[in-house]
Amino acid sequence: MHAFIEKSKNKFNNIFSYEKLNYISTKKSINLYCNIHKKEFTTTVRNHLDTICGGCIDCDFDYRFLKFQNKSIKKYSNNFIINKKYIHKWKF
Repeated sequence: MHAFIEKSKNKFNNIFSYEKLNYISTKKSINLYCNIHKKEFTTTVRNHLDTICGGCIDCDFDYRFLKFQNKSIKKYSNNFIINKKYIHKWKF
């Protein structure tokens, strides 16, 4: 368990809290807390370490949105205003 927490902190710094962690195996579900979005979420150890955003769906959305926004700015300059509020349900 300590090795998992150390690997995770090396990858994500202090984005996630591990206070409620009940580590059983890499395939079992665990509960983590996202300090950025102030939400608890469920993932697996493997998914947490293998994904860019650690399994937090809000962090994943923010990452994908920024990627989309940067692509749009490169392609269209600043001709459009991209509002995150209206794009939340899109799959991009």
